[in-house]
Amino acid sequence: MTNWLRVASRLGFAFFTVYLVVSLTFAVVTLTGDPNTAAVRWGVAAGGGDAAAQQAAVDAYRQARNLDGPVFDRYVRWMTNVLTLDWGQSYNLGAPVTTLIVERAPYTLAYLVPGVLVSVAVGVSGGVFAAFRHNSLVDRIVTSVAYLGFGVPSFWLALVFIVVVGPALGWETGFSTAEGALGGENLRGYLLPTAVFATGLTAGQLQHARSQTVIHLNATFVRLLRAMGVGPRGTVKHVLRNAAVPLLTLFFSDLLGIVVVSVYVVEYVFGIPGLAMLSYDAIFNRDLPVLLGTTFLVVFVGVVSNLVQDMVYPLVDPRIDGGDGSR
Repeated sequence: MTNWLRVASRLGFAFFTVYLVVSLTFAVVTLTGDPNTAAVRWGVAAGGGDAAAQQAAVDAYRQARNLDGPVFDRYVRWMTNVLTLDWGQSYNLGAPVTTLIVERAPYTLAYLVPGVLVSVAVGVSGGVFAAFRHNSLVDRIVTSVAYLGFGVPSFWLALVFIVVVGPALGWETGFSTAEGALGGENLRGYLLPTAVFATGLTAGQLQHARSQTVIHLNATFVRLLRAMGVGPRGTVKHVLRNAAVPLLTLFFSDLLGIVVVSVYVVEYVFGIPGLAMLSYDAIFNRDLPVLLGTTFLVVFVGVVSNLVQDMVYPLVDPRIDGGDGSR
């Protein structure tokens, strides 16, 4: 298979993945009952409205949200809007979905990017350092820290930081949208969320970097290097070059898994008005335009990450043929 055909096949699979996930999201939201209609009925009934008034209120609610048409027509319209990035307006916030995403994204990136950078730097360097001291006290400490980081739930750690660490350091954990994502006290407020987010990812990088380095340290080429008199620095360079591909694979899989789960926990507990909270509110309020927009964004990031991963492989290890994993 030529490189062009390989790229085309991967792009085709990427588009199919985005289409499938967005379609499933639409089906789950559309084909399940809407609890908000009960709230609408209750509100009218509490005001003394009869059954006809309640039904009229429900019909108006569904019409305002474009829920009164045939499901297939709504599906075609929504899929067209999603794929053309015309996600419409939020039912609850009354603003364009693209505007909301642009406004909320800096709040998420403000703790996500530093958390990723810190976890990669600390995790990979710590794991390699421990592997070169295999079965030593340092190795046992690093391994224990990695298991502890995996075992501590993010929500529990976030609550501990809010209740114990924040007050002890005199740090406020609230966020103000009036000051902007990086304005005022918001900037210092990202320190605790960044620490919580980076904990699980750092633990994964520690464990994976250590295990892959230990495996390659027992390889024949390392014994040959040592027999040739190559020093520790040269050995580390060759080991990292050979371990780079599995480490990249594990990094992307860990990152996507932790981002999808942890950002919801971090933003909900700390009250960060980021993309995860926007998506959470959309799920809770059945705000379909926002939900489809945020879902598309998450899936798009995941698909692009996999494509980047495939393209980086040949650069890291030229023996890999075109990023498909074959040598």
